[in-house]
Amino acid sequence: MNYKRPKADVVIIGLGWSGSTMAEELTRAGLNVVAIERGAWRETSTSFPTTRDPDELSGSVRKEILQAPVTETYTVRNKVGQTALPLRKYHN
Repeated sequence: MNYKRPKADVVIIGLGWSGSTMAEELTRAGLNVVAIERGAWRETSTSFPTTRDPDELSGSVRKEILQAPVTETYTVRNKVGQTALPLRKYHN
């Protein structure tokens, strides 16, 4: 099946605080905006419940707010000339 998406005036990569604010402003200005977000959909009510306080163990140690490296592979390199290698686990 061949599907061609309609043209957009603006494409925003990353719909975090800055991207979502920019998307709203541009949409209000009358532009057709498409936003692309990496990773699985995160539901605010279940992924970040307001009934549980964020703590250092879940945030800093267990990295629960981040996508798991096994799900979303990140590549890293220490110098420009190096080959980027996949990051398999987060280091403290």
